[in-house]
Amino acid sequence: MYGVAVKLAHTFCPGFYTDMSRKSKPPTTILAPDPLQTHRLPTVPAAPSCGVQVGDVLEQRYQIDTLIGWGGHAVVFAATDLQRKRQLAIKVLRCDLAEPAYRDAVEVLRHESRLLRRLRHPALPRLACFASTSTSTWMARDMIAGTPLSHWTTYSPRGAASLCDPEVVHGWALQLCDLLRYLHTQSPPVLCNDLKPANLILRSDGTLALIDLGAALTYTRTPPRKRRPRFGTPGYASPEQLRRDDLDERSDLFSLGVVCYELLTGIDPTAEPLQFNWHELHRRAPRFANTLRWALTLEPQQRAPTAAALYAALSGQHTPTPLVLGYGVQISTRAELLTTAMRHPRLIEDTIASRALDTWLATHPDAELGHLLHHLRAARRTATARQRQIDIFFHALAPAEGSAQLRPLPDRLQFGAVPLKHWRLWSHPQTLTLQNTTRQPLRWQLECPTQRGAEVRVWQDGKARRQTEGVLPPGTSTELLLVAAGKQGKQQGTLTLRCGDYETYIPWEANALAGIPFGPQQLVATLADLDLTAPNIIPRFELLLERDILGRWLRAQGERELAASIERAYKQAARSPFTQRQAVVQLFHHLDPHHFPLLDIQQTHATGLDVMAGDSVTTSFEITNRGDYPCSVSLISPIVNWVTMPEVGMLIPAGETVSCSLNVAPPASYSDYLHQVELELWSGRLMLPLSLSVQVLARHWWRRALRWLMG
Repeated sequence: MYGVAVKLAHTFCPGFYTDMSRKSKPPTTILAPDPLQTHRLPTVPAAPSCGVQVGDVLEQRYQIDTLIGWGGHAVVFAATDLQRKRQLAIKVLRCDLAEPAYRDAVEVLRHESRLLRRLRHPALPRLACFASTSTSTWMARDMIAGTPLSHWTTYSPRGAASLCDPEVVHGWALQLCDLLRYLHTQSPPVLCNDLKPANLILRSDGTLALIDLGAALTYTRTPPRKRRPRFGTPGYASPEQLRRDDLDERSDLFSLGVVCYELLTGIDPTAEPLQFNWHELHRRAPRFANTLRWALTLEPQQRAPTAAALYAALSGQHTPTPLVLGYGVQISTRAELLTTAMRHPRLIEDTIASRALDTWLATHPDAELGHLLHHLRAARRTATARQRQIDIFFHALAPAEGSAQLRPLPDRLQFGAVPLKHWRLWSHPQTLTLQNTTRQPLRWQLECPTQRGAEVRVWQDGKARRQTEGVLPPGTSTELLLVAAGKQGKQQGTLTLRCGDYETYIPWEANALAGIPFGPQQLVATLADLDLTAPNIIPRFELLLERDILGRWLRAQGERELAASIERAYKQAARSPFTQRQAVVQLFHHLDPHHFPLLDIQQTHATGLDVMAGDSVTTSFEITNRGDYPCSVSLISPIVNWVTMPEVGMLIPAGETVSCSLNVAPPASYSDYLHQVELELWSGRLMLPLSLSVQVLARHWWRRALRWLMG
């Protein structure tokens, strides 16, 4: 009777043997003063309250037959499915738990039931039912008949443990690898998290079954808001699990290695966790001891990366299943994967986004590709939202040790003239090219050390950064823009380029002068040095005004009134390209009033213009010359050809206002659409941007009739 109770208890209560001595035979009577201690039948007659008794019928279907046992959170019964006439095991949560403990137990049981509902593997039981009512919470699943592996690690004499033959353990290890490979390739991957002999049942046909997934975790990209309780038995748990670090599939592989180690050597791993007798392991299983040592490596980065890689090392079978991409492309090796990423990056990005690449890496027998799976996950965790999937992939492929073949060009930077630091202004950018001359991707990092005399920064996304990093595919290059500023006089320093274990120092030189940058290695110190014929000179000074540099530069040259007038006009004007340019034009009008006149412009149709497709209307702008010299103006539309100015080169005397007409004639094929027509007003070297709102109406007969009636 006791043996039957033991087997039934182990079908659902893996902690059944936990308080028994590992070196003695099973006791006949066990006293348990602790109410949370595991109890065994028939030695302890009374069971804690759980809302269910022998003889009850749950859900009008599951008849409770006998009590098997109970643990700290649940009571286990043997039951019969009245509809299908089969034996089940039912776990019912105890009612005497405190409220927080009961809520946690409900979540754990619900999580286990969800996993069993969607998992289908010969080594896992199937879920029959999960129910949570006001009186009880329970779960019913298959009853698995057999003997727990802990029977041979706890009760059998060491010399007579015939089932612990190395060849038998080798077969069990392959079965467990196959089970873990199935769990780890789910979407999302499932981590067993508590693999030990007490949770494994040996059936009569020689196959193993895992009877408890209550401690299982799912490996997701975004962790749950409330972290689930951490499980694991010291001695079987991996070092990262004991440290409460983030877990992945390699933690289960460590537990698998501990189980095999205990079955082979007879040494209790819970007595001295993480301590192993390698000599005894090699003596008992010389053929695959090194493979088990690979799984038992304390550092996860050096451990067997996947269950498929461990299975291949144990069995000697290394036949990979190719990864099939679009257009008939197939990948079987790491070299083919890298080549495809270079030639067809879009195919690789689609495979990464669908997680098909993750599944293939988890099932590939090559350990190098197994490690790539974890490198890819680590790259995803550190990637930015704007980073492309293919760049994340190359980042994962890059070797951690780096290479000395990452070459910077030029090997010495000459910034020439740069502005002073207190101007809060950077020089014209200099280009630094990084070349990857190897056949593998390389991760790099460029650091600009801080120094008192001068500062060099990397210009990215409109910001000056102290350091930047990236990854270069094999045989490619990238360009970085570097800017500088410093104290008065000549300055020099070095930049640090890192690629894994290798460092390259890039010297630079600069000459800091008082002035503002006006071109490559060119500074403008005074107004007299300005070249007013330079292209795009006004947009450059608009940027200086926006960054509050133009006013300070003018005041340094004694132009306080001009600086105040420009800043006042900039602050009071509406934030539009036209009003911002009008503020800057004051400076150029001050320097050259003939070629940079002061103009005020007012549109007659302030709210926009309505015109029917195929018709033409006339609108106008009122232009006032506020300067002391006459000027000639022309108004054009560089984008559309159906907005024209009848008179080109209209002359405006000083201090007067003229009306500039525009003819608007959209084609008859246009439909209802609101056009923002960009215009340019040219006068001398000055260009002012304007905008005209035109609502083009479709040419319907009723609109033509309405216009005819209204005259």
